[in-house]
Amino acid sequence: MRISRVEISNFRSMRKLELEAQAHVVIIGPNNHGKSNILRALEFALTPGYKLSEEDFFRHETGHENELYVELLFIDLTEQERNTFKKYLLADGSMRLVKRGKITKNGKVETSYHGYRIDKEGGPPVLEEGNFLGRKNVAGGLLPDFYLVPAVKDVTDEVKIKTTTTIGKMLYRILDEMIEEDPSLAEARHHLMEAAQKLAMGGPQSALERMKQSLTNELADWGVKVLIKIEPPSIEKLLEQGFDPKLDDGIVTSPERKGHGLQRAFLFALIRAWAKVLKQSKTEKESPETTKPRKRSESVIFAIEEPELYLHPQAQRKFADLLRDITDEANNQVFLTTHSPYFLNLENHKEIVLVNKPSPSEGTTARQVPGEMFAGDGLEEKKKRFRLAHWINPDRSEMFFAKKVVFVEGETEKVVLPYIAHKIGIYDPEVSIIDCGSKFNLPLYIEIANAFKLKYIVVHDEDPLPNPIPSGWSKSKIREKKRTFELNDKIKELVDSSLGAIAVLSPDIEGVLGIPRSQSDKKGKALAALEQLETTTKEELPGEIDKVVRAIYEDHAQNGEP
Repeated sequence: MRISRVEISNFRSMRKLELEAQAHVVIIGPNNHGKSNILRALEFALTPGYKLSEEDFFRHETGHENELYVELLFIDLTEQERNTFKKYLLADGSMRLVKRGKITKNGKVETSYHGYRIDKEGGPPVLEEGNFLGRKNVAGGLLPDFYLVPAVKDVTDEVKIKTTTTIGKMLYRILDEMIEEDPSLAEARHHLMEAAQKLAMGGPQSALERMKQSLTNELADWGVKVLIKIEPPSIEKLLEQGFDPKLDDGIVTSPERKGHGLQRAFLFALIRAWAKVLKQSKTEKESPETTKPRKRSESVIFAIEEPELYLHPQAQRKFADLLRDITDEANNQVFLTTHSPYFLNLENHKEIVLVNKPSPSEGTTARQVPGEMFAGDGLEEKKKRFRLAHWINPDRSEMFFAKKVVFVEGETEKVVLPYIAHKIGIYDPEVSIIDCGSKFNLPLYIEIANAFKLKYIVVHDEDPLPNPIPSGWSKSKIREKKRTFELNDKIKELVDSSLGAIAVLSPDIEGVLGIPRSQSDKKGKALAALEQLETTTKEELPGEIDKVVRAIYEDHAQNGEP
């Protein structure tokens, strides 16, 4: 099973937030706008033992400051899960679950689980008044296992084997699976219990009994009798004490003795290895004839904060692929928060959640595009061009992290515009220039910016047809030039004036800068432009290009044409 929809009310920074969830969810947005709070809301909903406190309640005069809830819609339930939750299955095979929290009149914080049920055949789902499954508390393991990897500054603790760490929880789950499947391990657990009982019983002449009697005699004046109880060591404790991984990078040490980057890499390597072990285990024990009762859910949900921490760009790309590998397996789901474009894939735009907090009283909000990004005629052609643009500019996902994004036709504008901004002293690193690959790709990026409500400026050449048209031009060249010029009107129609503006360079950027065509042909447009600008003072810059650059980088640009 996986989460398809999340609704959060009055939890931390969220007054009311709803989002659609794919198997892989990427949550982005500015710092302190509530990204991590979404993961904590999932932790609250999926962890029966979550310690809810008064600080978890949204506090901005909603009228319900003492109540909160997280509602989850689950789809793709396994046969085992359908059997476990059969009385909560809705008509389409999904399940809706609500976890509530409230502060009582005496100041006590209470939580409860409730499910939606269909009481009448053909009727609508109704939220039950009683407790989920008729139980006051939901036992761990019924719901998907939830693993939170926090954005810790020091990951040393997270790679230790403890019941409170991510790695410890995962290894204990593997151990449970192994004991459930391997009779010899179950027998070993039984022998440990027997050995502990023998030690505890001892006998009247045993050393343990003599020590107990000696201690009792020493404390006779206190009226105290000493009892010694020996508990059998759990398999889990043996794992915690005996699991001692070492890393050999030329020097063999424990993970905590390595750099933070390698520690984080080790953490993610364990996650991936763990996922493979569970997949193999599940494959080996699947039986088409029966669905056996199980101790825990077969589904797993990871929540990962800032997976880019301590990783260089190439390592970030690699781990982004590893996380997608995890979600390629059925019953696995990943929610992550990030500030890195390497964890976004615009072709999978449905998985992107753009978070913002307009004000503390309004709370954290989420923007998504759950439907098809490109509409209208030529859909497949648009998709192909968009995929091609990825190879021209693989860093295009940077647009989601920018204060303002500038869409340009090619490398000349991408190089020249920030260069001029530096020269006149208004460069702003929070403005991102996106090379769209060609003028014909600009509409694709405008559609994305409109859908996600990004602030943008489109800079393109006018490309007018010469008058008269040169006699040597072929009919196909004339048609192509007309098509390029007519694209100006299409771009103008697409731009949402509440979000974007257009800057048209006439006739083109080379003409505005006064670069001879011979130099562009000889050295390339971008290099020819830079060489000319190096010898141009800011006072000598053409007025048209100066106006465009100021509209881009100075935060007072007006909507419409700058």
